[in-house]
Amino acid sequence: MEIGNFISNAIKNYKDGQYNVALSLTCSAIDATAKKTYPSLNNNRRIKKFISDNMRIVSFFGLPGISCGGLRINCDSMPEIKKDDQNRVGLEDIIYHAIRCNIIHECKPDPRIEFIAHTSIGGEKNGKFFLPAQILNGLIFCVLLQKSNINERVNFEMEIKLPNKIYDINELWGKKEELMPVMLGVTK
Repeated sequence: MEIGNFISNAIKNYKDGQYNVALSLTCSAIDATAKKTYPSLNNNRRIKKFISDNMRIVSFFGLPGISCGGLRINCDSMPEIKKDDQNRVGLEDIIYHAIRCNIIHECKPDPRIEFIAHTSIGGEKNGKFFLPAQILNGLIFCVLLQKSNINERVNFEMEIKLPNKIYDINELWGKKEELMPVMLGVTK
């Protein structure tokens, strides 16, 4: 239940205002889950693929009002991140390079990332790239919902209100397939 412990502590630290600690724990849980999901890929590729493959979860829980399976955005403030032919990057690239790598190696997100209270992505200004602080929720839930983590638990009760019903957080471990219709907006 190591992943469950990391997610438990990520949620507690997030609630206590320790955002960087919560990010660090979540990024570690993402890596551990991605390694189970894509064991043959290297760290960089498996984490980006895991986030990309779970973008619907990241957006549903972490980008209120935005539901997407993939997201390509302009990001001029981070020239070191490889861009596509249209000068755009995937949100997974920003999460991996500017958040995960910085938080793991320097104990803080890239200083060019600014977490904001409302749902907005990009909107670069003065060399800053904006992301909603709630993106952490999306990253937590992309770990929590994975089938490979079905036996994990958090060590507290917490209600999660979704459009179809209210769940205890521990009911949601491993329920990605069951909840995908809810995230797609096709619930009964």
